[in-house]
Amino acid sequence: MTPAYMSPRLTARIGRRIECWSRAVLRRVYGLRIPAARVRLQDRIDDRECVLLKIAFARADLDYWSSQLEQCDADIAVAAEDLWDLAIKSNSRAGFRACDALGDDIGQWAPSVRHDQP
Repeated sequence: MTPAYMSPRLTARIGRRIECWSRAVLRRVYGLRIPAARVRLQDRIDDRECVLLKIAFARADLDYWSSQLEQCDADIAVAAEDLWDLAIKSNSRAGFRACDALGDDIGQWAPSVRHDQP
């Protein structure tokens, strides 16, 4: 039931206006949501590409540092061999055992089998 000052014609006109405005709002909202969804999808694709790139860099880093570790191990083996040889030479001259010259912390790097040890 409408008030007396509102005619059915005026009510219909207001109703059409409300309907028109609501359609415009829905068009605007849904029209913005579709591009926003596309932007979000593209952001996820870009994130994935960034992650793949970082994985590639990490693998390259791993290869580099693995080769550095192998080089360090090789250098340690050479240095331990040199120390062992020096200890054996000094053993023959000074009269003490070669393993005493190596110390406790270096003994682990000593060659496991030595045939020339007295």
